[in-house]
Amino acid sequence: MLENTDILIGICENKTNRLIGFIRVLSDFVYKALIFDVIIHEEYQGKGLGRILLDQVTTHPKLQSVQHFELYCKSDKISFYEKWGFTKEIGDINFMRKTVK
Repeated sequence: MLENTDILIGICENKTNRLIGFIRVLSDFVYKALIFDVIIHEEYQGKGLGRILLDQVTTHPKLQSVQHFELYCKSDKISFYEKWGFTKEIGDINFMRKTVK
């Protein structure tokens, strides 16, 4: 998974070097940048680390030419992502999945 990720950003705790935050992006660097795995360890949630990760991705130099940033999220996280201009109004698009294993 990590080897095939285009942008990968992590946040580590200073004292222990333990990974406490993580975000990854797949992109064609022209039309879309799909954000995956915005994860903050539960002990560190509410401290602005998710904001730091999203700011780093949305201002990343390699992603400045993309037309759309996209992501999937649970309902309770919608208001968090709306702060960056993400909306649910994407037209006539349906999320579909095929399980292969």
